[in-house]
Amino acid sequence: MKKALSLFLALALLLCMCAGTAFAEGDSSVTISLYIAGISETLYYDPAVTFDFDTETLTLAAALALFAGTDDAPVFDIVESEYGAYISAIGDDVEATFGGYDGWIVILNGALAAVGISDIELEDGDSVMLVYADLSTTLFPSKVEASLDDGVIVFTGVLVGWDDDGNVTYTPAPIADANVTWDGAEFVTDEDGAIVVDALGPEEARSAAAG
Repeated sequence: MKKALSLFLALALLLCMCAGTAFAEGDSSVTISLYIAGISETLYYDPAVTFDFDTETLTLAAALALFAGTDDAPVFDIVESEYGAYISAIGDDVEATFGGYDGWIVILNGALAAVGISDIELEDGDSVMLVYADLSTTLFPSKVEASLDDGVIVFTGVLVGWDDDGNVTYTPAPIADANVTWDGAEFVTDEDGAIVVDALGPEEARSAAAG
């Protein structure tokens, strides 16, 4: 499944230029980073989302309920099951779109969440990624490495799998064959997850990287 990586996401991860956002009111607060990656585009990214609450703890399900009531949020469909609450759809991206084990997964602080969203208690500084992926073999972006001096940007991720004992494994891997829009120009990452933006010319490439 090819994933399009928008310029917005690339600059957000590289430069962290987005302003923080606060939701609701309460005596306690938690600030997290929230990234939502759909089938073909980034649906939302903010490195500093603050949730105010009055309960003892704030679960991810409760935070998403607060977030869903805002103007910037896509529409969420959260389903209760015998294994706990899970995300069935965000926007138009609905589970089993491709007829397999594809759907919405939660990456909490770089690791695949092992419990439902009602059992995930958020802490200050948590990184939450909601990613539409194939659960049998999943590659999700974990970081963006950039070398602007030579005009090369490398996109790397983590390949999530399972060993013979059913334990989750994480293997670094390049994000290859991904569509990237950079300063209005279209690129496709090579087998090393790289694009060469100086194809635009050194001045244009540096201007685009600076935002």
